[in-house]
Amino acid sequence: AFFDEHMDRFFNSCKAISLDVGLDKDGIAEALRRTAEANDMHSDVHCRLMLTRGIKDKPFQHPSLSTTGPTLVIIMEHSKPVDRLQSAGIRLASVPQVRGLPHSQDP
Repeated sequence: AFFDEHMDRFFNSCKAISLDVGLDKDGIAEALRRTAEANDMHSDVHCRLMLTRGIKDKPFQHPSLSTTGPTLVIIMEHSKPVDRLQSAGIRLASVPQVRGLPHSQDP
C-alpha cells in the first residue's frame, strides 16, 4: 500500500544523507516482488526495507569508512491490517525528518 509515497520518502531521505540506493523505484519493486515470490507470499505481506552504507572498515558511521557499496535488506512477514486501530481513531503517520541533532554528521 502507498508504494509511491513510501518510495518518495525513502529516496528523499537517502538523498538527504548522500546515500546512493543503487536501484530506482522499479528496481526496488522488482526486488520486493522476487523476495515475496521466493518466500511464497501472496497476500497480507508487510515489507520492511533497510539500506545501509555497506560493510565498514571500522565501527563508526562516517561514510568514508564504507568498504563496499550499499546493502539493501528486505524483511517480509505475513501481517493483516489492524482495522480496530483505525476505528478507534488511531492513524499511522511518518515522522518528519530532523537534521542537525547532536552527534549528527551535518557540517
